[in-house]
Amino acid sequence: MKLTLTAGALSLGALTVRDADGQERYRFEPASRFTWKLTDADGQKCLSLYREWDKGGLKPLRPCHGTLGDMKFTAVWEAPFPPMIDFGSFGWKVEGDLLSRSFTLTRQGRAAAVLKRHWLRPGSSYTLDVTGTENVLEVLAVSLCIHLMRKRR
Repeated sequence: MKLTLTAGALSLGALTVRDADGQERYRFEPASRFTWKLTDADGQKCLSLYREWDKGGLKPLRPCHGTLGDMKFTAVWEAPFPPMIDFGSFGWKVEGDLLSRSFTLTRQGRAAAVLKRHWLRPGSSYTLDVTGTENVLEVLAVSLCIHLMRKRR
């Protein structure tokens, strides 16, 4: 399954997730200054994420926490280059290439999805290619954590 995640230049952090046919499947948007939510096309909440901030509330810290259904998880950016992110509770590992802005999501040692960020587009734009057997919401949770942890503000 191929998905595109796009944000307009003035979207204020919101991403729209569309399938290969261009149909909107999900919407990822800020719920408050520190939290974000993913809703499906019917408006049902599927995922919530939050970031830790420094004591003054001026700078986000690297860990990203989330809730998907009744499962809670934490994503930790383990190394600056190449980025490696550990989603221990999901069993996901992420390895990336900062220059090509491509991230491979692996589970139990096999590639499960590839997330690519597009360079010359206004706002954030990604392509997510998911293998047929993976849970799309889990892959989206991992991908959206990458998106949040890459942002400095």
